[in-house]
Amino acid sequence: MQADELLARIDRLEKQNRWTRGIALLAIALLAIVMLAIVMLVRGCFVGASAVQKEVRARSFLLLDENGTRRGEFSLTKDVAMLVLLDEHGKRRGDFSVTNDGPSLVLLDENEKPRGGFQVTKGGPNLMLLDENERIRGAFSALKDGTGIVLFDERMKERGGFQVTKDGSTLVLLDENEKVRGRFSAMKDKPMLVLLDEKGKRLFFIPNK
Repeated sequence: MQADELLARIDRLEKQNRWTRGIALLAIALLAIVMLAIVMLVRGCFVGASAVQKEVRARSFLLLDENGTRRGEFSLTKDVAMLVLLDEHGKRRGDFSVTNDGPSLVLLDENEKPRGGFQVTKGGPNLMLLDENERIRGAFSALKDGTGIVLFDERMKERGGFQVTKDGSTLVLLDENEKVRGRFSAMKDKPMLVLLDEKGKRLFFIPNK
């Protein structure tokens, strides 16, 4: 009787083991199928990404550093394509834009105030320098008919200018009211020096007739 019970118990254990092994094999097969599907999907994504990698289309791109701070942005509006660069504090330090008038570059200080600008227009390139109050203090241009430098005071009034053309060079000095007080020219034919008072009356002139 004990032997019969022992044989029956062994038979039940073998059946349970066969059932357990079947479930395990089925689980392994299902896991293999899922893993294969994942591999095929990942491969398809990489193949698709490599197929369109040569061209990325978007209206705006953000550049972030390792701390997640925005350090740059490239955006496109209706008429302006602009690249903005920021420092580690997130403040704007440089802008580069292209419009219908031409490209321009603006450099800003630590307070986000523009201190220098460079622009290329149809007439020619222009360079501007600004003080801490965002006032233009100097401008340099290279136009079709010549190059020139203009200097301004703290009230943005013109105080001096130097120009070079195909006919020669000219230096002009102005007072606080932007009235010409002196002019020196070196032209092809002869040099000329003129000094004026505040009313525009000639005080000194070379060559003197």
